[in-house]
Amino acid sequence: MSGTIRTGEKCPVCKSFFTHLPKIGFLCPAHKTVPSKIFIDIGWKGKRLRIFSDKQGQVLDSYQRASNILGSINTEIENHRFDPARYVLADQRRFVFDNLIKSWTENKEKEVGKGTLAESYVSKLKIYKKNIFPLSSAEKICGMSVPSI
Repeated sequence: MSGTIRTGEKCPVCKSFFTHLPKIGFLCPAHKTVPSKIFIDIGWKGKRLRIFSDKQGQVLDSYQRASNILGSINTEIENHRFDPARYVLADQRRFVFDNLIKSWTENKEKEVGKGTLAESYVSKLKIYKKNIFPLSSAEKICGMSVPSI
């Protein structure tokens, strides 16, 4: 399994680094405290990735959650489906359907300006988007990866 679970925090009482106990987590043996933030450190395609949240944007706040995410990342890497943008909150915004459809609608409006598309098409598209699709992930809607726009 590639990747390591890490924390950048120290014990709030004694200010020493947490001890890593494999398969259990991080712990300060003297004060029995655990870190509140954990991240996954993984090398992928020659780059160092530091992942702080899961695909839904939930912060990795427990060792168990980080371990589960690391396992799913390794499965994605083995199946050649790993995309680090899914785990970076700023990059997750491009997968929000509202952002994708907005960009697509702007392209269609340009086509209306050129005269290659009817104006009624864009107006009906906006109504359809507003009433049918609430703010959601495009990956959930179509079940496939989304190209950059």
